[in-house]
Amino acid sequence: MRHIFIINPHAGKKDQTGRIYEMADLLRAQHGLECQCLLTQRPGGAEEMARRLAESDEALRFYACGGDGTVSEVANGIAGFPNAAMTCIPTGTGNDFLKNFGPDAARFADVENLWNGEERQLDLIDCNGRQCLTIACSGIDARVAESVHELGDSPLLSGRGSYLAAVAVNFLFRGIGRHWRVTLDGEVLHADRLYSVAMQKYHYNNLKPFLNITLEEAEQNGKIRVLSTSARDVVEEYLTVNQHLSREVEGRLVVEA
Repeated sequence: MRHIFIINPHAGKKDQTGRIYEMADLLRAQHGLECQCLLTQRPGGAEEMARRLAESDEALRFYACGGDGTVSEVANGIAGFPNAAMTCIPTGTGNDFLKNFGPDAARFADVENLWNGEERQLDLIDCNGRQCLTIACSGIDARVAESVHELGDSPLLSGRGSYLAAVAVNFLFRGIGRHWRVTLDGEVLHADRLYSVAMQKYHYNNLKPFLNITLEEAEQNGKIRVLSTSARDVVEEYLTVNQHLSREVEGRLVVEA
């Protein structure tokens, strides 16, 4: 098996290319592994590299070294190739994908935990021809994520600081209302307004840093679930009953035919 490190040198606040090269050298020296490091310099480059290599039918293990964008590109590149597997070494701003692993997320920073790890299949989400690993964002969530990268180069902002600044910029200066055309299973949804509250493990993992509530405390209030309704009073009642979610309803999704 060949071990391929696809490195995004522009991810995060600091170029960590040197550290990744050292990891690859360590695997060669201590475990006799065949390792290769590749740098991507433009959007889409990691996906093209991964797909081109996966098409060789050679047994490959990819290490996506960057943020969530790099992880997404490598996943799209190897999707459908049974000879290829991937893991990731976080060097990006948010690294939200790894939050799905809870306390084990920290283990991904050490390549010794990755080179011989057990492989497991992961279902992907098809979103307009792109493959998503755990979540597909749209609307204000996606715009905030895009703004994080716009602000990420500022030396005055940390990773979390870039996120909070992006939220402020979008809510205060760019507006959160957008018109949408939404289809479900090929049918257009004919609703004037749709309010939604989505709670699942990905969002729950953000409770501690932002609301100072643990996952265990949140789960005591009920099972993780998704609530979707066009009635605003139902949403507000849900937020009131679940005190850890008690927040003003600030936005809306307008669904248009």
